[in-house]
Amino acid sequence: MSVFGGLQDPAFTDYELESWQEHTNAGFSLHKFPGNHFFYS
Repeated sequence: MSVFGGLQDPAFTDYELESWQEHTNAGFSLHKFPGNHFFYS
């Protein structure tokens, strides 16, 4: 599972994003990008 987040996103902490790891038995990776919650737009 891959999880993506914005480095300046005040809505979700790294801890909250990493908690997605609990929902898979496969590999997990967290990717952070410059920007806020809408970093992809």
